[in-house]
Amino acid sequence: MPTTYTAGYGGTLTIATVTIPVQNVTIDLSRQEIDITTTLDLTTLAMAGRVTRKITCTAFATSVAETALGNLINTATDTKAVVGWNDGNSGTSYSITCMLNSASRSYDGQGAATINFNFTEAKV
Repeated sequence: MPTTYTAGYGGTLTIATVTIPVQNVTIDLSRQEIDITTTLDLTTLAMAGRVTRKITCTAFATSVAETALGNLINTATDTKAVVGWNDGNSGTSYSITCMLNSASRSYDGQGAATINFNFTEAKV
């Protein structure tokens, strides 16, 4: 059985020095996956994928997507970065050390943006 944590009311996802507040999170430690959905006012951020392979971020505001992309590229490219989750309710935390290989973005023409981050595992 995989170990799964559900945030419920909030917590934070951190990639290098970039911290993103989230509302609901499920972490499957056996497969090293993080599935995240957060709703902040009219902005919805959704992330899913293997932490060691890919994180996809969808934002319904291009400025949010561009800011997140810029911060990640500036702080995590070609350096070891810790991807971590801290549950705001239980205090449960999880992290893995990765290296950001690349990041890309695409737009749907309606104001939403999808960002893809590709990571490889890195020794601590």
